[in-house]
Amino acid sequence: MMLSPDRKLGYTVSVYGAQGDRVTEFWVFDMKTKKIVNRKQFVGRTRLAFGMTADGSKLMIYNAGFEIELYDAKTLELVHTINLEGDTTSNLIVMPLKKSS
Repeated sequence: MMLSPDRKLGYTVSVYGAQGDRVTEFWVFDMKTKKIVNRKQFVGRTRLAFGMTADGSKLMIYNAGFEIELYDAKTLELVHTINLEGDTTSNLIVMPLKKSS
């Protein structure tokens, strides 16, 4: 579980079902009441890692692939996909250098 910087909200990913019935969702918890306050399905990978940006504004789905998907922590909508041009099989992520023209 990831906590927002103010520790009021907790975020996690839930994966249930199998094969064609697999469902992947973000779950958002109010940490004071310990209740789910939001949830949203998203297209999940077979294997994934879940993280949060340092400022708590974005949720990250990565690992077992070459992209990081960034979701808005408030709306749970996909906002950006970053192509790393290499496999992300650990928590160490080195962003590619900007290609010169």
